[in-house]
This record gives sequence, C-alpha cells and structure tokens, in this order.
Amino acid sequence: MYLVAIQFWLGAPTSGFAQCQWSPTPRLGVVDGAISAIRLDGETIFLGGQFHYAGPRTGAAAVFEGPTWNRQRQFPFIDGTVYAIEPDGRGGWFVGGEFQRVDGLAATNLIHVTSDQRWDRAWNIAMVGTAVYALAVDAEQDRLYVGGQFQRVRGEAHRSLAVVTAAGGELVPWTTAVNGSVYALRLTSNALLVAGQFSTLGGESRDNGGMVDATTGEVGTWNPAADRAILCLQTAEGYAYVGGTFTTIGGKPRNRLAALSLETGLASNWNPNPNGQVRSLAVEGDLIFVGGDFTSIGAKSRRGFAAVNRSSGAATALDIGIDGSGTPQNLVWAIRVQGGTVYVAGSFSQVRGQSQPMLAAVDVATGNPVAVPLATRFNGARDDAWIGAMALVPGRWVVGGSLASVGGSVRQHAAAFSLVSGEVLDWDPAPDHGVLAMAQLGDALFLGGTFTNCGGAEMRGVAKVDRELGWVDPAWVSGITNRTDPYQVRSLLVSQDGVLAVGLFDGSGTEARRWIASLDARNGAVLPFQANVKGGSSGISAAARQGDLIAIAGDFTSVGNQARTRLAAVRADTGEVLPWNPSPNRAVSALVMSGDRLYVGGEFTRIAGLDLRLLAVFELPSLELLPWDAALSTGSSSVQAMVATDTVIYLAGDLDAVGGEFRTRLAALVPSSAQSMDWNPAPDQVPVTLALSDRWVALGGSVRSVAGDSGRQSVAFHAVWDRKPRLTATRTAAGKMRWETTTGDRSRAVLQNSTNLKTWHPVSTNAESGYRWSAEIPTDDGPQTFYQVIAE
Repeated sequence: MYLVAIQFWLGAPTSGFAQCQWSPTPRLGVVDGAISAIRLDGETIFLGGQFHYAGPRTGAAAVFEGPTWNRQRQFPFIDGTVYAIEPDGRGGWFVGGEFQRVDGLAATNLIHVTSDQRWDRAWNIAMVGTAVYALAVDAEQDRLYVGGQFQRVRGEAHRSLAVVTAAGGELVPWTTAVNGSVYALRLTSNALLVAGQFSTLGGESRDNGGMVDATTGEVGTWNPAADRAILCLQTAEGYAYVGGTFTTIGGKPRNRLAALSLETGLASNWNPNPNGQVRSLAVEGDLIFVGGDFTSIGAKSRRGFAAVNRSSGAATALDIGIDGSGTPQNLVWAIRVQGGTVYVAGSFSQVRGQSQPMLAAVDVATGNPVAVPLATRFNGARDDAWIGAMALVPGRWVVGGSLASVGGSVRQHAAAFSLVSGEVLDWDPAPDHGVLAMAQLGDALFLGGTFTNCGGAEMRGVAKVDRELGWVDPAWVSGITNRTDPYQVRSLLVSQDGVLAVGLFDGSGTEARRWIASLDARNGAVLPFQANVKGGSSGISAAARQGDLIAIAGDFTSVGNQARTRLAAVRADTGEVLPWNPSPNRAVSALVMSGDRLYVGGEFTRIAGLDLRLLAVFELPSLELLPWDAALSTGSSSVQAMVATDTVIYLAGDLDAVGGEFRTRLAALVPSSAQSMDWNPAPDQVPVTLALSDRWVALGGSVRSVAGDSGRQSVAFHAVWDRKPRLTATRTAAGKMRWETTTGDRSRAVLQNSTNLKTWHPVSTNAESGYRWSAEIPTDDGPQTFYQVIAE
C-alpha cells in the first residue's frame, strides 16, 4: 500500500502537488553504454551492460572544488549543451548554450547561477532563439554582453547581440544587431570586440568581426574583413589574436590564426599557419595557447593544442600529446590559464598515451602534467561528449559542454546507484565483458553474461557477487563453455537450491549442458538437472519459473526428446518435459510468470493453434490458453521484454498501439481487462530489459529520451519511475476544488481528508488501474483540511 499526502489550507493555496508517476526519477546516475540487465533492490538499482563509466546525472555543467577536483553536488541540471560560462563578479556564473530546460523547468539558452550554486530563477531575459555562444561581463558597469544566434530578448528584437544588466537581467538601451551568429566577445578599454559569422554589424558592413562602443553600441571603424568565420579572440598589447576557419583576414592571407592591430584591423607579420580550425585561444606572457583540430602549427607537428611564441609565431617544445581516438574535429574547445597552469578541454580521449577524456592540464614553466580528473572522474554518457567552456571563481571550477555526466567513476559492465541521491555506489565487481542478466538470492547477486573474468578472478559466464560490497566469491566457479561460438548467459533464475542459467552455451565445467544448466547456489557446481534441448543454433532467449515449473523459449525443435518448437515447459527438479506444446510460429523473446498467469511475448502471430499477435497468456499451473487479447496493432512487430504483478503488466517492444490505445515501444496493461493504462513514456528506442519492485519500475537498453509531464526528457540508457500515484489540486470555481489522482499501477485508490491528521474520511474511490480520475469538492469556511490518496 502506498500513500501520497498533500496539505490544503482553506482560503490559501489554489493548487497542490504530490509525487508524479508520469516523469522518470530526476538526477538518477548515468552510464556511458547500453543496458542489458537491471535489478531493483530497495533504494538501490543494479545495472549491467556494455558500459565503462558510471557517474552522477549532472547535465551539461558541473562545479568542482579548487585543487581537489571534488564535485559539488549542488548545481542546476541543464538539459542541453553549454558553450559559454563567465563569472558574474559576485561568486556566481552566467551559463549560456543551447538548452530549453533547467532543473526540469523552462529556461532558454542563458541562466544565472548564484554563489551558492543555485539557479537564480528571478534572473530571466526571456530569450527567443537558437543558442548563446559567447558572454562578456563588466561587473563594474553592471553589464552582461550576450552573443549567439537569437532574435528576441525580454520581448524586444535583439538579433544575435544584446546587453543586459548583470544584476537583474534588465535590457540596456543598446540595439546593435548582427545579421548572423556571434561566436566570440572581448572587452577592451571601452570597446567590445565582436566576432562570428556575419556580414553586417549595427547596419554597417563588417565581415565576421568588428568593434563597437561598449557603452553606446556605436559601430567603430575596425574591420578585420575575414573571408570566413572567426571563432575565438584574445587581446594583448595592442593586438587582437583571432582564430577560426578563415584563410584571409586583415588584408593578408592567414590560415585560421592571425594577430590584428586594434587600431587598424590589419594583420601583423605573425603567422603560425595552423593546418586546421582554431577554436580557442589564451594569452600568458610571451605565449599564445592555441586549441582546435589542427595537426601542425608554427612549423611543428602538434595535434589540437600548441603553445606559440607571441613574437616569432613558432611553436614551443610544449606538447601534451592529445589524441582524439576517432574524434577528428574540434579536439580542443576551450583553454584557460590560472596560476601558471594551462587547462585544456575538448573532445579528446587521451593525453600522452594515457586515457584522459576531455580535460588536461600542464605547468607552463616546466611542461609537466598537472593532476586533473582522468577517466575515473570525467566521462560522458554520449558518444560525442566534450567540454567546451570553463570558468574559475576562487576555489571553484565550473565546466560545461555536451555532457550527460562528469565526476563519476570507472565501472566496467556493472554498476549500482542510489535511487534516493542518484549517486554511483562503491559496488564494483568489474566483469571484463558484457552483463546480460542479474538475479538476487539473499545477500548474493548473480551476474550472467559474456565475461571471462570478474573481480580479478576467472569467472566464465556467471559470477556470484556480494550485493552490498561488490566482492566476487572466488569459490563460486561455474565455468560456462561453448565450443563453437562465444558463450552468452542471457537469463538467470534463482531458488534456494540453485541458479538456473540459460543462453547460448554447451557446458559448465566438465559437464555437457546445452543452453540450460542448473548450478549449485553455494559453489557453482553443476546439478543433475538436464533438459536435453536440441535443434536450432541461436540458444534459449528467455526463461521463467514458478515453483517446480520452468518455461523456456528459444531456437529449438525438441526438449527432453519430445518435439517442442520455440516454447516448452519442464520440471525444475528433473528437467522432465511437460505435455504443453503451444508451438508459436515465430520467435518468443520474453516470458513472465505472475500469480496464476504465464505471459508469453515475441514476434509470433499464431500460438496454441490460434491467431494471436505477439502476446499470449496461459493459466498456471494448467498452462491452458486464456481468452485474453491485448489488441496489439498490425503496426506492432514484437514484444521483447516484460515484467508483471497482479495489477499491472509492463511490456516493451516494437509497438505502436496496445490495449486499444496508441503506445510507442512501452506500455502498461491492466491484467483483468487487457486495457492500456494512462501512461505513455514513448522511449526513443525499444527497451531490451525491464525491472519491477514494490516501489519502482525501470527500463534499460539504448534509450536516450522518454516523454514526461513536460515533454521529452533525456535519459542515459536507463530510466526509473516511481510507482506511487499522483495527486493534484486546482481551484475550479469559487468555493470548489478539483482533486485529480490516479491509482498508479495499483488496483484501487481512495481519496481521503482529515482536519487533524489522525482521523481520515473517504471522499472518493477509484478501482480502475492506471487512469486519471477526479473529484470536485466544495470548500467551506472551516479548519485547514488535509488530503491524501491511498493506493492498494
């Protein structure tokens, strides 16, 4: 039984809200590869699959403490991409990029984060446009200069360039417009340098760069006349150092990097001549640090990063050995110099032959590397992850980019997260290859997959792991083998006596066992159980157990020397095949036993002699086909994963309509009626695994987004929903309130009220699982009233 409570004080609030079932749990930690197995255990979620990293769900930006690089948990969750970060002069930051949501709420492309690392929601410039690429702050004049690709700010037309007050975000009467995109801004004296990809600035002809009065916005005569985009700029001693994609600038041929006079805009003789795009610049004494996607610069071989002499243009001996590892463009996105250390960020994966994704640092004087987070601390749950912005206020670094997670840990193919905090746990069995199955027995968690080593010991196919500490039991050795193909353990079923492993293999230890083996739960020894599965070549795909009954599905033609095509049932103690022979005409991918039912899902269109699409239900223990039809549409082609209780069936597959309702790839059905519940997360990919506990329901696979209350929401290969019901209240008219709730996926819900939190009175009842229902209740002048919904 679950309870969701909400307080309503008569005459005060007009709405209330309690736990919502429609959106996935926010801030749940992420991994960087597909999920194949999930286990929910209390407030912990265990994950297995093809990943190498697990970390917090930070979103596109995160903050770290000074030299320790310990991530601080309090920072707004930005769902998108960050291109620019600038300190506000008061201990906080302005963060710009390409995003529409922050902490689950609407926010477009630019926010202010306070010194205590909270989103300043009162600061809102109501931008309309694509992105913010550049920021410049003048704290003394209380001004923030904003460049990017946008159309309106605070309801007024401001094309790609605007000025607002730093303190309140109010518009400054400064209307210089750009007819393209602004990629870089730089304040110098009372002037603002503007660079990007445009042909007019404030109505004047300016090719990709110009200068304006920082106070009035009046366009100056400075005109670098670049033939292509300027992406970055810095100033020093009368020169503007600019980088980009240009080949001509300041009246001279210059490939992607030049020094321009701040008086005339003409290019100097300085010419490092990089052979690729320049994305970032930083100045330190006599050096210009250059970042981009080049492989040579200043007559030296340098990939992505170089230190160039500001007088001669020659590259110095400093070489940090960046390697993109298959990422050819934009190897370095951002460079910052602080206290004699140069920090380099981008999309690279290695530095000096060592794994070090996205961030590196080096001592300018000695050329020695400076310790910063390596692969154990920085990584992304996206193939194209990169860090593109960095900013420092005393004691704290903020990094941003195209990220889902930073500040995590190496986790090879198995990880655990807290469902409360979302943080990755220390549990780390470290199998060397993929995990395809998980099952729990007491304090042990059994892993199945394709690994040969787990916890530093040889473990083939199945391992026994302590569910609290992640220790692998070295005495439990199954030794799964397959002579002709790589083995796969795809499903595990546990009982007090043993662990049933199914998949694609031909033995365990020295015992021959084709595709199914029963292993002693204490030591992994092979038990006498022998199902004698024959025919086919691709193994057993699914299994389910209840008591002494085991159902198996896969690519076989006989079991126990009896003809059985794709689906069979055997005794758990002996392996004896049962008479049941439904003979589906196509593959079965998922089996679930719940209560007195066996659910069978797959690609079939005929089963047990009847035309029935993709999903069938059999009674237990008789195994008779029940007259139950989920009405899967002809546009649906498979059911690939299922979990169930007495009140709900969750199913995933290539689906477009289920139970008479449009449902994409994932649905929840009422077992009694086969109707689809009022829940439609519509993942962007078909989930390959589902898990269910008394509190949570979870999916895993290659899923990257799902639908929620407020539209599409990004996820990183898995998502979890709270099974609690939902309760909201709105004032509909004078003296009336409308209370709306659902039963979640439970069978019955009761709305109750109380004036003392001791005695509760029923107001309305709903016995229809999964659907919204409402009650309109008059309110009168009386004591404060509390409402709660109880779902059973």
